[in-house]
Amino acid sequence: MRRLLKKIRCGWMDSDHENVVLARMPRYFSLILALFAVVVIIPMTSALSPDPYFPTGPEHGMHIQKFYTSTGLIYSYLVGKDVTNGGGAGNVFYTIYGDIFPFEAKIFWMESGETVTVWAELCDGLCTYIPAQNLYSNVRASQAGDTDVGSLIVTPFTPPNHGFSGTPVSGPAPLTVKFTDTSAGEWTVWSWDFGDGGTSTLQNPSHTYLRAGTYNVSLFLLIPQNKSTSYRQDNYITVTAGTATNLTTKVGVFRNSTHLFYLDYNGNGAWNGASVDRQYNFGITGDIPITGDWNNNGISEIGVFRPSTHLFYLDYNGNGAWNGAATDSSYNFGITGDIPISGDWNHDGISEIGVFRPSTHLFYLDYNGNGVWNGAAVDRSYNFGITGDIPITGDWNDDGISEIGVFRPSTHLFYLDYNGNGVWNGASVDRQYNFGITGDIPITGDWNDDGISEIGVFRPSTHLFYLDYNGNGAWNGAATDSSYNFGITGDIPVSGKWD
Repeated sequence: MRRLLKKIRCGWMDSDHENVVLARMPRYFSLILALFAVVVIIPMTSALSPDPYFPTGPEHGMHIQKFYTSTGLIYSYLVGKDVTNGGGAGNVFYTIYGDIFPFEAKIFWMESGETVTVWAELCDGLCTYIPAQNLYSNVRASQAGDTDVGSLIVTPFTPPNHGFSGTPVSGPAPLTVKFTDTSAGEWTVWSWDFGDGGTSTLQNPSHTYLRAGTYNVSLFLLIPQNKSTSYRQDNYITVTAGTATNLTTKVGVFRNSTHLFYLDYNGNGAWNGASVDRQYNFGITGDIPITGDWNNNGISEIGVFRPSTHLFYLDYNGNGAWNGAATDSSYNFGITGDIPISGDWNHDGISEIGVFRPSTHLFYLDYNGNGVWNGAAVDRSYNFGITGDIPITGDWNDDGISEIGVFRPSTHLFYLDYNGNGVWNGASVDRQYNFGITGDIPITGDWNDDGISEIGVFRPSTHLFYLDYNGNGAWNGAATDSSYNFGITGDIPVSGKWD
């Protein structure tokens, strides 16, 4: 019959566990003296005196319990020693001290034949490591003079360095995680792999997971002398499914004559009035509408590009009104004649701006997100399409990054940079679709909540949207794809995740 193993922690009594007492380094020396003032009154005593001793055997070796945070700090480190009572029931007097650990003592009651574990806590608070030291422990019956002496050797301990931490590590999509490099070393190069196709070269990046799943995260570090190290935490990020309304792209229009946005907030493809959908007055006549998630909240906000001054005005706080550059965002990017675009170029969960220059069919993308063109070495410039093409953007391959593309009005052909290298590699590598008719305006969005942007067109003459809902690049009829009558003749189409 195995005997009951009781945990004794010499020092403080845990109010929730009457048999758990812990030896720890006191904050004040007076607390040590207080331990000797403990008087335990037991109404009944055994005729046979207690005979405590330290049992031997593999199961009675030094016990260690250690707990540390994901950032590499120890918050509890316990070293335990077993005591067995070979005599009668009664009070037992136990002491422990070490090379660094101060003297502690405790009187506790032991039943005849009982075995307990007495613990010493070597970390009180948060510690970076446990230094090597010897612990010396004594045990005797409090009413007798017999004494046994034993010692424990504590080896140095440093908790495993996971190299990085993330906050939070779980939640519904879209989930934005702030990663922190906790590795030791004077690194100059950081290379993150977030497990969903996203990467970063920042030391402490933020990353948004758009799809439900469990993701492995890796961090590679390098210094100029070719010294490197890497860390990997498997199944580190868990993303649960978000609501469909938060992930599905909906349509809307911008009415240039009144600079009003009309957004299909409830997603039924019809204008239901401002009390159900959304109507915003933003910009001035002549502005070109643009939408994107400017503030990393998983919702698309509106904005405009002013061709005469090539200024972007973005509704950063999402209230549908321009509140000034101190609250919202204003950027000077591009030149007169450019066409505005937006997308998440760097997989940070935030939409950055860009322009397409029709005369040279060049894309200029604000990759680092500061609203200024910093040159191709910092930002991105791609030659894609031909003169006369209309630019489009979207996540064509479900990697969480927006790629570029063009719509050719003369042939109503879409050319999508599927592999994301900024060059047309042919339909076998990239994607080419014939969708719509001459005169249509292209539009893109994740119409079916599969994490991939599909194509579509808006027909100005009939103000009808035709959306490739099933994503095969062809119009299969309203029963398979989606057709909506939204807006009036002359409106400019927009799309976004409004809720």
